[in-house]
Parts: sequence; structure tokens; C-alpha cells
Amino acid sequence: MSTTTTTTTTTTTTTADTPCTPDFLQDRLSTLLASPYIHFNTPTSGPFAHLHMGPGPVDLFSTRFANFFTQDADGVVGGQAVDKDGLKAALLALQGRWDPDSASFEPGATPTMKFAWTQSKSKEPAEVNAFGMQREEGGTQRISTLNLDGDSSLFVAPQ
Repeated sequence: MSTTTTTTTTTTTTTADTPCTPDFLQDRLSTLLASPYIHFNTPTSGPFAHLHMGPGPVDLFSTRFANFFTQDADGVVGGQAVDKDGLKAALLALQGRWDPDSASFEPGATPTMKFAWTQSKSKEPAEVNAFGMQREEGGTQRISTLNLDGDSSLFVAPQ
């Protein structure tokens, strides 16, 4: 009688976070800030309560945000530590003030970058310094950490 033993070894490769280049951050942030955010609140009362609204139009902002950031992304925005949802909220607030026609990007002290623009509604100048870390996830480089430094009012949704 013979016995056969088979051993299976599973190897998990984890890539380390590396600093984002200013070009990488500029590409991701300028694309994201120019992407339309489409959101419908589902009615909870009245004649349309519980009405299924269907898939609706594609929300490019949310789709690109999901594709540009890792599942566990986090960061610091205006001096406050935030999780992935906090990053999305801050970027949506920035988007409400964003004017791509007046935007300029400058590499800062590597690996940071600075972007400046004239706010869309107030016409006041705005400036944000950004630093990011990236790692491979799902076969592509994604932002794992994003730090945004600037006037804290820029990161709060306008009322």
C-alpha cells in the first residue's frame, strides 16, 4: 500500500506603497475633478416613495474614483485624517469650486505637487498642495494615500 502526499503552497505578493509622481497625481486629480457627479436621492415619502428609479445615467466621478483609489485608501485633508469616503467627500467639495480652464499644476518638492485655479463661483484664487502614495491593485497603479493641504473651506461642500 502506498500513500501520496501533495503539498500546495500559495504565495501572496503585496506591493509596497511608493510615492506618486506629480504627473500621475495631476492626471488622476484633473480627470476626477472634471468628471460629472450624478446622484439621485431615492424618495422616501410621498407618491414616489419606494419607486425603483432604475440604473440612471453613469456617474463618471464615482466610477473613476473607485478605479483611481485602492479599496483601503485614506489620507489627510486640511489637517484632518480621513478614510476613503472622506477623501471622496473632500474631492467632491473641491469639484464644486473647480474651474479646469483656469487650473495650473506645478511640481512641488518631489513627490508633492501644487495645483491652483480661480474658483468657479466666487472667482477667488485657490491653491492646494497634494501628496500621494500609490500601489498596484487589480493590475493597475492606484492611489492608496492622498494628502491635500489648503484652505480647509475648500474641502467642505458649499451650502
